[in-house]
Amino acid sequence: GRRDRAIMELRRAVQFNPGNSRALEALRKLLLEEGDEEEVDRIIAKLVEHADLANTQVLRAGILLKTKQYDKALTLLIEWTNQLTIPQAGGTPSTSAQVMGNRALEHLRAIYNANHKQYDVLEAVGWLYGAQGRHQEGINVISQVFNVTKDPRLAQRLAVLQVKSQAQ
Repeated sequence: GRRDRAIMELRRAVQFNPGNSRALEALRKLLLEEGDEEEVDRIIAKLVEHADLANTQVLRAGILLKTKQYDKALTLLIEWTNQLTIPQAGGTPSTSAQVMGNRALEHLRAIYNANHKQYDVLEAVGWLYGAQGRHQEGINVISQVFNVTKDPRLAQRLAVLQVKSQAQ
């Protein structure tokens, strides 16, 4: 039917241009719904191969999580979130935060639920919220961690989020 035709067209688009990350991502979603894990893994590998470096970290973290390599996955996600910029209130979030943000949040949730370095996870989540323009949610999450750890680095992050959350 229509779904099979869509999969066929997306495969053709990817064969024509292996760097077409939109087609790869759409194909990945359709195949996930079909339950074709093996092809999904091949597509993710292809995405990683051709994706711009920033988003590759999130994709690789997802691959590592499949084998419960929480530490390596978290390291990649922290590197990725640390590269994100925080938009001014009402400003446009970076493309990375828009395109890969929700997938990164899913990965961070999985690491948190595995009880792995939860404060580091929450800091990354808070910064990612801020990068997505969800300043208040970011402030709330990072405040919780700061109240326990009193880490001065977190105080600095909170200050950035608070300044950026003020409309200009």
